[in-house]
Amino acid sequence: MLITYSTARNTHTTYEDVICYDNLIQRITELCLDEHTELIEQLILKIVDDIAMDSRIQAMEIKVAKLEAIKSTKSVGLSYKFERPPIR
Repeated sequence: MLITYSTARNTHTTYEDVICYDNLIQRITELCLDEHTELIEQLILKIVDDIAMDSRIQAMEIKVAKLEAIKSTKSVGLSYKFERPPIR
């Protein structure tokens, strides 16, 4: 998975201003292991919905691959981009 994000704040001066990568990866791992998800499309949406609950995250791109899903390929996958509408 590849996750990119931007925060709403322009300065990152405190721990609360930045995203904790360890917590983010831990949460994604929990979502992946929580229950079997047949379709990677469902898994991606589950991850995006969960991560987007953090209002600091303004945009992200997630790539998911299902290894050995088709015998003639190493993997199949997709990417999903999420972007919050700008606040006016």
